[in-house]
Amino acid sequence: MSKLFSRSLVGLGIALAMGACSHPAVGNDGGPLRDTSPPGYDAGPPAMDGAVVSTGTTYVRLVNLIPASPNLTVCLAAIPGTGVAPLPAHILGQPDARLMSDGTLPYPGVSPYLPALIYDAPGYGYELRLYSRNDLPFSALGLCPAEGASPAPIATARFTGADVMIDHHYTLTLIGVLPNTPVTCPGACPEVQVRVFEDSLISSMTGNVKVRLFNAVPSLPYPIHVCFDLDYQSATSNGPIPPSRSLPPAADTDGIAFGEVTPFISIPPVTTAGAFYTHATIPGHPDCDPATLLLGPTTVPLPVPQTARPPPTASRRRASAWPRPARAT
Repeated sequence: MSKLFSRSLVGLGIALAMGACSHPAVGNDGGPLRDTSPPGYDAGPPAMDGAVVSTGTTYVRLVNLIPASPNLTVCLAAIPGTGVAPLPAHILGQPDARLMSDGTLPYPGVSPYLPALIYDAPGYGYELRLYSRNDLPFSALGLCPAEGASPAPIATARFTGADVMIDHHYTLTLIGVLPNTPVTCPGACPEVQVRVFEDSLISSMTGNVKVRLFNAVPSLPYPIHVCFDLDYQSATSNGPIPPSRSLPPAADTDGIAFGEVTPFISIPPVTTAGAFYTHATIPGHPDCDPATLLLGPTTVPLPVPQTARPPPTASRRRASAWPRPARAT
């Protein structure tokens, strides 16, 4: 199980993101998410290109929750809309020596927010092409292989321009299972896909932490709910306060299935004394029943590193790191 938690000033789009292979009832997780680069650069407003003018900029970051995936070189291609011609895909990311990152996206890992232009063209969208670092080394804004050329991407995932809005922040979460990955799923394993979730950057006036739950574990047999132990001490010594259900709200009797996300909730800041437990949501079983435990206890890696935080408001207008389409001829 991997985790992505946020302080109230960050408001990460996914608070608890899980991606793993086989799961013992109690065991170690895949470790905290690793930021793959520092906040984006400030290069001024984007220029017009080919008389097709963008309507504005949105901000997105990538999260790799594909179990057992290699470090990913991530390319982005524009899906042409009306009046927009196709362009070559370009590599996203930026190296960061502080994190020993070469610009690729590890598992589990998260990128910084990157600016992306939005165009008012019906049908316009985006395609993420994922390559193993061994097949396509990272090169900042480098050209990616043309569609159908070698090396081929190990997976692709699409989302539309309608999924994002100007000046909003989003998390693009890569989930599913790559071919020939040793993951056992209840039924056919889901293919790699992307989920787009809007993030909240609104600060909490109470000092609480904003969290939400996203289920990215393809091998879990049931929808899940998460219980929180406020005074967790160790795997053999739980505090006097028993774990209680935190996500989703108890009114959600179906739990969270693969690929689903809950709304944000506000909880007190978590320290090393706090832990989460993941339970199967099974009709007839009470919440936080030890008999339904799937994963945990999982201690919480707070505070979030500085590089995971969004860029300052004053620096939010940047040149896009993604290609600008030209008008079709």
